[in-house]
Amino acid sequence: MTSDQKCDHPNFKATVDVARITSNTDETKVIAFKADVDIKCAECKESFVFVGLPQGLTQQHPTVSISGETMSAPIEPISGWTYTEPVMGYGVNIYTKEDEDVQPSQN
Repeated sequence: MTSDQKCDHPNFKATVDVARITSNTDETKVIAFKADVDIKCAECKESFVFVGLPQGLTQQHPTVSISGETMSAPIEPISGWTYTEPVMGYGVNIYTKEDEDVQPSQN
């Protein structure tokens, strides 16, 4: 593909690195896990950015790198899942770049 051709990004390559986070006082003791995710177009190699996540690094919720290209998310084995709040539901808002002036409804 030449530089003047636009890629439609038909295929993707995702890389996931999983890390074990150990205690500061005992590095044999695993205290948490995290997954770092990067996504690129398999054809033109352009990176994708993760939208809507705060920048930073925490084990409380997913975050993105300063560039937005890497998402870091806390993960746990399902046998040790500690999320205990009831799930009250979730919303789905789908819009495209053509709909940028459309604001998601507040339900």
